[in-house]
Amino acid sequence: MIVLKKPLIASLSVFILSAFLLYLCVGHETPEVYLFPLIVSIALFLLSGFLLTRELLGIYTSDIEAMGLLKLLPVLGIFIAYLYAIELLGMYSSSMLALFLIAFIYHPPATLTERIKSSALVAVLFIGAMYILFSVLLKVQTPMGLLM
Repeated sequence: MIVLKKPLIASLSVFILSAFLLYLCVGHETPEVYLFPLIVSIALFLLSGFLLTRELLGIYTSDIEAMGLLKLLPVLGIFIAYLYAIELLGMYSSSMLALFLIAFIYHPPATLTERIKSSALVAVLFIGAMYILFSVLLKVQTPMGLLM
């Protein structure tokens, strides 16, 4: 009798669901309408495939720890401030600031300059990808503010 562990069942389920979502996004007469769902479903499919592969091969990392609920409170504060700042500063500026703060707060212990550099790099790269996705590929008008 084969006994499946819960993480394997979960990763297999998500992989099957993501494959189904990817299937739903391809083969349409107007592919530009499905561009964003296609990008998201491809990302979900690749990440779930990676997770499933890790489970099947038994590759686990021990550097992931449970986090208490109180440690997540700064994110709630940043999220609330972000909702107010998006109209004032613009989507990309406020998103970059929020992401920088989250990355800085939850960065592993390191020197201050290392935390600033890596948090800024994460924020700039992610917001650059957001800009390319929304403004260049999807041509979506985002909230503009004082800074962009």
